[in-house]
Amino acid sequence: MSDSINMSGQISGWTGSNSVQRIILCVILLGSLCLLLANLGNQYLWEDEAQTALISKTILTEGVPRGYDGKNFFSQEGGAEYGDNYL
Repeated sequence: MSDSINMSGQISGWTGSNSVQRIILCVILLGSLCLLLANLGNQYLWEDEAQTALISKTILTEGVPRGYDGKNFFSQEGGAEYGDNYL
Protein backbone atom coordinates (compact mmCIF):
# COMPACT_ATOMS: atom_id res chain seq x y z
CA MET A 1 0.00 0.00 0.00
CA SER A 2 1.34 3.37 -0.96
CA ASP A 3 0.50 6.19 1.45
CA SER A 4 0.41 9.73 0.16
CA ILE A 5 -0.56 13.07 1.62
CA ASN A 6 -3.61 14.66 0.02
CA MET A 7 -4.42 18.38 -0.27
CA SER A 8 -6.06 18.52 3.18
CA GLY A 9 -2.85 17.29 4.85
CA GLN A 10 -4.21 13.85 5.70
CA ILE A 11 -2.48 10.61 4.84
CA SER A 12 -4.54 8.71 2.31
CA GLY A 13 -4.49 4.96 2.41
CA TRP A 14 -4.53 4.77 6.23
CA THR A 15 -7.66 2.92 7.27
CA GLY A 16 -7.64 3.58 11.05
CA SER A 17 -10.70 5.10 12.66
CA ASN A 18 -10.73 8.40 14.53
CA SER A 19 -11.15 6.65 17.89
CA VAL A 20 -8.05 4.52 17.27
CA GLN A 21 -6.10 7.61 16.27
CA ARG A 22 -7.22 9.42 19.42
CA ILE A 23 -6.22 6.49 21.62
CA ILE A 24 -2.79 6.33 20.00
CA LEU A 25 -2.37 10.08 20.42
CA CYS A 26 -3.37 9.90 24.09
CA VAL A 27 -0.94 7.04 24.73
CA ILE A 28 1.89 9.00 23.09
CA LEU A 29 1.02 12.16 25.05
CA LEU A 30 0.76 10.33 28.38
CA GLY A 31 4.04 8.55 27.75
CA SER A 32 5.70 11.86 26.87
CA LEU A 33 4.34 13.50 30.01
CA CYS A 34 5.63 10.66 32.17
CA LEU A 35 9.10 11.01 30.69
CA LEU A 36 9.16 14.81 30.87
CA LEU A 37 7.75 15.16 34.37
CA ALA A 38 9.55 12.26 36.06
CA ASN A 39 11.68 13.50 38.97
CA LEU A 40 10.76 17.10 38.25
CA GLY A 41 10.99 17.91 41.94
CA ASN A 42 14.58 16.68 42.07
CA GLN A 43 15.87 19.12 39.48
CA TYR A 44 17.74 22.09 40.85
CA LEU A 45 18.46 25.40 39.22
CA TRP A 46 21.84 25.61 37.60
CA GLU A 47 24.13 28.30 38.94
CA ASP A 48 23.44 30.79 36.14
CA GLU A 49 19.67 30.29 36.42
CA ALA A 50 19.78 30.75 40.18
CA GLN A 51 21.85 33.91 39.83
CA THR A 52 19.41 35.29 37.26
CA ALA A 53 16.48 34.60 39.60
CA LEU A 54 18.21 36.27 42.55
CA ILE A 55 19.26 39.32 40.54
CA SER A 56 15.72 39.60 39.16
CA LYS A 57 14.43 39.58 42.72
CA THR A 58 16.66 42.56 43.60
CA ILE A 59 15.28 44.43 40.58
CA LEU A 60 11.78 43.97 41.98
CA THR A 61 12.73 45.02 45.51
CA GLU A 62 15.30 47.77 44.84
CA GLY A 63 14.69 48.80 41.23
CA VAL A 64 18.23 47.95 40.10
CA PRO A 65 20.04 44.66 39.54
CA ARG A 66 22.42 43.98 42.43
CA GLY A 67 24.71 41.09 43.26
CA TYR A 68 23.85 41.34 46.93
CA ASP A 69 20.39 41.24 48.49
CA GLY A 70 21.40 42.28 52.00
CA LYS A 71 21.88 38.69 53.11
CA ASN A 72 23.42 36.73 50.22
CA PHE A 73 26.15 37.61 47.75
CA PHE A 74 25.75 35.84 44.43
CA SER A 75 28.38 35.78 41.71
CA GLN A 76 29.74 33.27 39.24
CA GLU A 77 32.87 35.31 38.66
CA GLY A 78 33.92 35.97 42.25
CA GLY A 79 32.41 39.47 42.11
CA ALA A 80 34.31 40.52 38.97
CA GLU A 81 31.07 41.26 37.10
CA TYR A 82 29.89 43.80 39.68
CA GLY A 83 31.08 47.31 40.27
CA ASP A 84 30.71 49.58 43.29
CA ASN A 85 27.84 48.73 45.62
CA TYR A 86 27.41 45.40 43.75
CA LEU A 87 25.71 47.06 40.76
